[in-house]
Amino acid sequence: MNARELRIGNLVYPDSTGDIVEITADDFQDTSFLEPIQLTEEWLVKFGFEKIDHIGGYSFWSTKRKKNSRHSGITIYSSYTTIGNNSMVKHCEHVHQLQNLYFALTGEEVKFKDVKK
Repeated sequence: MNARELRIGNLVYPDSTGDIVEITADDFQDTSFLEPIQLTEEWLVKFGFEKIDHIGGYSFWSTKRKKNSRHSGITIYSSYTTIGNNSMVKHCEHVHQLQNLYFALTGEEVKFKDVKK
């Protein structure tokens, strides 16, 4: 993985063991052993997204607007992500990409559960 794609706190696979860890400052010394985590429906649920079935037959995932939050929610379609009514031309394939995009758009870290520290 390229270190320019990562932020402290991003979730990655550190090796072939299948364990998931958060990136620390020390990990930027050598990122060649890090592997991205594929963004799946399971991960979207862990991050608090809810699946919404559309009448047209396709599905998308969305966060709810949080109290005292500046954003109106984030929606993930199959090929791009939006915040509120503004489209972002960014396709998230990996967990760290969603984490980075969420932070860039909201100024907040996406919350998750069931991850080893």
